[in-house]
Amino acid sequence: MTDPRFDWDQAAPGVTEALARLDGLAARGLDPTLAQLVRLRVSHLNGCAYCVELHGRQARTAGESAERLASLAGPGAATSGLFSEREAVALELAEWMARLAERGPLPEEVYQRAATVLPIAEVARLVAVATTTNAWNRLATAAALPPRRTDPSRAVP
Repeated sequence: MTDPRFDWDQAAPGVTEALARLDGLAARGLDPTLAQLVRLRVSHLNGCAYCVELHGRQARTAGESAERLASLAGPGAATSGLFSEREAVALELAEWMARLAERGPLPEEVYQRAATVLPIAEVARLVAVATTTNAWNRLATAAALPPRRTDPSRAVP
């Protein structure tokens, strides 16, 4: 296992603590399993091995099936037929939020589809969870955090 480049808490005290608070606020009131699916999909798209392992483990602990989790790694996860309409819409939102640079802003039709299936407050929270996950992915990859850290006290959530 490769050592991380640096420890966020030592290098930039307070940064991960502040992001953890924002992440918790973003997910407040969401179904925890749905939030983990969004976090895992965003982490796959961003290529963050540390976060993929973390959120995959948390989703398995919450009872997610191996088949559903594995489907999140490939293209078309939202349309795989393995997810409910609510979950598929959340995954579609997550994918757009992870790919803003290549795809551009969230299209009106994607937003309308989500707003038809989910309450607006849930749409907003899912977008916020995808946004905080993007931030976590960038912090973890910048520090080169390896998957399965043995010291959870230093881990990025």
